[in-house]
Amino acid sequence: MNAEIAVFVMFGVGLFVLTSVAQWNKDLTVEEIFAAGRDVGAVHGTMSIMATWTAATAILVAGQVTYQMGLAGLFWFTLPNALGLMLFAPVAVKVRKMQPDGFTIAQLFDAESSLMYALATVFSFVRSFLPLVSAVVGGSALLTEFTSLSTLATTGLVVGTILSYSLISGLSASILTDVVQ
Repeated sequence: MNAEIAVFVMFGVGLFVLTSVAQWNKDLTVEEIFAAGRDVGAVHGTMSIMATWTAATAILVAGQVTYQMGLAGLFWFTLPNALGLMLFAPVAVKVRKMQPDGFTIAQLFDAESSLMYALATVFSFVRSFLPLVSAVVGGSALLTEFTSLSTLATTGLVVGTILSYSLISGLSASILTDVVQ
């Protein structure tokens, strides 16, 4: 095993151990798995949203725009993303008040219209699936470039690492690993 693979394995094991220790004495309820117990603080929540919304694609595009247009390009790429996050916060607070026990945006539309519920469900799935594919492809391409492993093997490593710590505690594990990253 070369050094690059060893570093990736240690990183994955470290995230697994970290999430295991953080969840040691907690009961895993539906609320804990899907909504992180509904007690995520502002700092951890903000760090997680920034890490999640600033996907690999956005980071690469920011670098490209800055290279092509200088600091002005970086500013005009970053500003709309920051504004999007700031505009999302009040909407999230309002949705939380309207649906205090909900887990998805689709549940908000469930009482109003079954068509809106179906559309929100499809939109949420696609909106979640595409960044996941982007992250897995980007992560496996990066690992393939720096190791002697095949793309199939590195894809398995990336998916296995994320899945292993996510199965421990769901959203709490995702937020914790976002904060670490």
